[in-house]
Amino acid sequence: MAANAQSEKDIAESLRTGTMVHTRTDWDEQQHQAIVSNIKGELAVFDAENKLLANIRRWPTWSPERMGWRCASKCRTTSPMRSIRRMR
Repeated sequence: MAANAQSEKDIAESLRTGTMVHTRTDWDEQQHQAIVSNIKGELAVFDAENKLLANIRRWPTWSPERMGWRCASKCRTTSPMRSIRRMR
């Protein structure tokens, strides 16, 4: 009921001043806060995904040789962790 009264006051003020007037109600404020909260949540998820993607791009730089490991003869044709021995 208060929103309707405020809306009528806004219309009267808009007609009097010639510019659009809108007074934010409690409901408007609640909706605004909900939207802001959703946006912050989406940004947090986006940031976490970006960090994961940044780590994925670095993964191909890993190789047994760079880590100081020596491969047995079938190392390239089998599972990467199979037949790998630490060099001494």
